[in-house]
Amino acid sequence: MDFCLWNDGDYKAELLFTVNMKNGDTIRVRQAHHFRSIKTYTYTPEDAPMDTLEELQALLEEIGRTAESDAEINIHLPPVAYEGELVLNRLAVNLYGSLDRTVFQ
Repeated sequence: MDFCLWNDGDYKAELLFTVNMKNGDTIRVRQAHHFRSIKTYTYTPEDAPMDTLEELQALLEEIGRTAESDAEINIHLPPVAYEGELVLNRLAVNLYGSLDRTVFQ
């Protein structure tokens, strides 16, 4: 099963599994689900400058100020070698390196 929410907000759903036995018995199992909408932000090198560690750090700080605390944040990095320290102050992000080799040194 794949669950996709097309609108903002929370949703509740109930799945009903019905098994019909050869002997005529029927088994029904209900399963309740609660789906919570989470904002997702995706950034690529085309969306924001991130060729240097300073630019990437500035982007992360801006996201930290503006994004919801439970948002999913995906950053697709360019194929560069970053030198230095990257600080993720209470910010959960998914960093995706380039297939052409993104490096942190």
